[in-house]
Amino acid sequence: MGLRPKRGARREVSAGRGAPFGRPCGHYHHPFAGLCFQVATKVRGVEILFTTLLVLAGVAITWFAVYVVYRLYADQR
Repeated sequence: MGLRPKRGARREVSAGRGAPFGRPCGHYHHPFAGLCFQVATKVRGVEILFTTLLVLAGVAITWFAVYVVYRLYADQR
C-alpha cells in the first residue's frame, strides 16, 4: 500500500549526480544556460516586449471597467 517501491526494486536515477526519482540535483540552473549571448539577448528583448504588452492590456481593461461603472452610475443620477 502507499507509494513505496516494491522490495528489491531498482531505484531510478535521473540525470544529474544520482538524484533519485526525478528530484532536482540541487544546482542552480540559469534560464538561459547553454544559450549564446546573442540568442539570450533576443529572448530577453522579446520577453520585455510581451511583458509590456501584457501590462498595457491590463491598464486598458482596468480603465474600460472603471469607465463603464462610472457611466452606469452617472446615468442613474
